[in-house]
Amino acid sequence: MTISHFNLFKTIRFKLMASLFTVLTISIGTAMFGIWTYERDQFIESVTLEALRGGRIIEKSLTTSMLGNDRQAIQQTITEISEIIEPPSRLTIISPNGTVAFSSDQSMIGSNFIRAQDPTCTICHLHEGTPPERSTILIDSATGPMLRNIIPISNQPSCHQCHSADTKTLGILLFDAYVESTFQMLRTVAFRILLTGFITFVALFLVMTWLVTKLIHRPIQDLITGFEEVGTGNFNYWVEIQGSDEFSEMADSFNVVSRAIGRYLDEIKVRSAETSTLYSMLLQLSKTIKLTELTGVVFDLLYEFFDYEEILLVRIEENRAHWFEATWRKKSEPRLHHTRFNLDVDRLPGTTMAVEELRRWASDGITLPIFTEDHDPRVLIPLIYNNEKTGIFSLRMPGGRPIPPQKKRLIGALASHVAISFANAKLYHMATTDGLTGLFTKRYFQETIAHMAAADPPFTKSFWLMMMDLDHFKEVNDTHGHPAGDQVLIQFADVIRANIRYGDIPCRYGGEEFIVVLPEVGENADFIESMADRLLKAVENNSFSCPDCPPIRLTVSIGLASFPEHASSVEGVIQEVDSALYDAKRGGRNQVRCAILQPTTKT
Repeated sequence: MTISHFNLFKTIRFKLMASLFTVLTISIGTAMFGIWTYERDQFIESVTLEALRGGRIIEKSLTTSMLGNDRQAIQQTITEISEIIEPPSRLTIISPNGTVAFSSDQSMIGSNFIRAQDPTCTICHLHEGTPPERSTILIDSATGPMLRNIIPISNQPSCHQCHSADTKTLGILLFDAYVESTFQMLRTVAFRILLTGFITFVALFLVMTWLVTKLIHRPIQDLITGFEEVGTGNFNYWVEIQGSDEFSEMADSFNVVSRAIGRYLDEIKVRSAETSTLYSMLLQLSKTIKLTELTGVVFDLLYEFFDYEEILLVRIEENRAHWFEATWRKKSEPRLHHTRFNLDVDRLPGTTMAVEELRRWASDGITLPIFTEDHDPRVLIPLIYNNEKTGIFSLRMPGGRPIPPQKKRLIGALASHVAISFANAKLYHMATTDGLTGLFTKRYFQETIAHMAAADPPFTKSFWLMMMDLDHFKEVNDTHGHPAGDQVLIQFADVIRANIRYGDIPCRYGGEEFIVVLPEVGENADFIESMADRLLKAVENNSFSCPDCPPIRLTVSIGLASFPEHASSVEGVIQEVDSALYDAKRGGRNQVRCAILQPTTKT
């Protein structure tokens, strides 16, 4: 992180270093001042004591000469003593009247010290008639600092032969010690102390800077960098701070919190994606209420969601106990297949569900999604609405790939909404289908083709119509009764369903007449005719059974017509297919006839 010069002064590092700098400066300055003043005072005191002792020695040395009143000997003794003592000194004897009587500096002999005026005297004699307050003073002379020791020469009994006994002091011995060298040494000591203090300060400052940087600034910078990374969304950023101090604990806490936030955000993203996926699925489910179309929509949704290898939907047939309708599709073959069966079958269509699993579901043994996590992972999704089974999905995943956990979480909600959609489609299917055969009603047929033909070109949907009529069906009713006729119609409807495509629309047109809407065929008349021939043979080879009567064999006549190839209107194409059926019956029944293409009617 880059810190501007202005913001640098606001950082903890700068504030801490400034505080340490101030403390170090005050501490080292105080220590240096204490050392300097103490050493200086101690040294001056030591020099003073030495000077006093020297003065006493000089005084004793001069006693003999002074008792002999030999002025020349006194002067010579003073001169010799001043030459040998250290530090260099000046010895002076002042008479009681202030006149210099003897001195190692002979230029001073005869000069006077006026007590009330001489600066060197007034330092000690502050008031007239009072004794001096001290006996040692430091004087700044022309030759440098000088320590003056003032030693009174007392009137000893041995001196009374020359001096009156009433006189207490015979004179003053001034022992002036030149301390320039001493002060020079003190200055050297002071300089060394200052230099030592400065070096110590710099060393301590550098050490403290390094310690603050390593132990405080760098961990803080690492934490700041971590917060910046987290702020950009990088919740996997790891702050690594060595040690076991508070910053290390903060880094550990930061890492734990950032990981937790990252997990929570990932969970939120997953939940948001799941919600978005579920919402998108609901939009797709709401697009249609037709059972056939809804099945295709659900298959597509589950394929997008699971990328399955194969899917199977089993639904319970209405009004037919223990019968089921199965619709399945493989990934390699997008076309939907369908069939009907009961629980007596040996195996189910496709490879996604075993008969035992279907029987278990039919007996309410499967109420929640089941995930098979082995070499062949599968999913069983029961559809339950208002405690009523509406169907069950079985999916096989490709390549032994397991199902991700986030998709497992969506299964329950998805299954619930799919069950609701199928329940609604079931109600719509019941409202639009014939109660006997389960095929769509004539009204539904009319609405469907009207809707397909209503769009303007090029959005008009082409379709074929296959109209069928059971040959001699009236004889079944007359011979075996209407209940037997109803069973024939039910079984004929099963034959129709088994021989058309998934997505084709079989309808009961009236009585024994049926019609199938075949969308998305185009002008492929050969395909339609082959389908009609297959249905024709299936009816011819089928044995219709009913209670209390022998097997019944019937045939069917079929007419074909296409919109808009054979007619450009709904009414016209119905008329054309009806005419084709009439031609088939008139031609001997049990045959297929296609409407004749009229150039004037082609769109």
